Amino acid sequence: MRRTRPLGLVSAALRQALAAPQRPVALECALDVWGAGAEVAPAGTPVAAAPPPVDEDAVRDAARLLGAAARPIIVVGAGALAASDEVTAIAELLQAPVDRLSPRPRRGRQPQTRCR
Repeated sequence: MRRTRPLGLVSAALRQALAAPQRPVALECALDVWGAGAEVAPAGTPVAAAPPPVDEDAVRDAARLLGAAARPIIVVGAGALAASDEVTAIAELLQAPVDRLSPRPRRGRQPQTRCR
């Protein structure tokens, strides 16, 4: 294996982790190469990808469905952390409780509310 390959793999993993939608990535490394050294040049700084385009029709359809729901509930994941104010505004408008899906229970920023 060429010693420059791991740096390329790290760069590729960072690009994937920063691309929309953001998601976790993993790299594996054999124990026998952990301490190996090599002269390498950085492969460049990964740049976050532009967010995907908004599907206006899908947003309109979702708003229609939510507005017509008798007892809506909003379930968010870690991707909603940057949109805490927006999620709260929608929850208040719909009078809907908000629950989080998280690998670490109750660590998100959304206030926990009770289901009715």
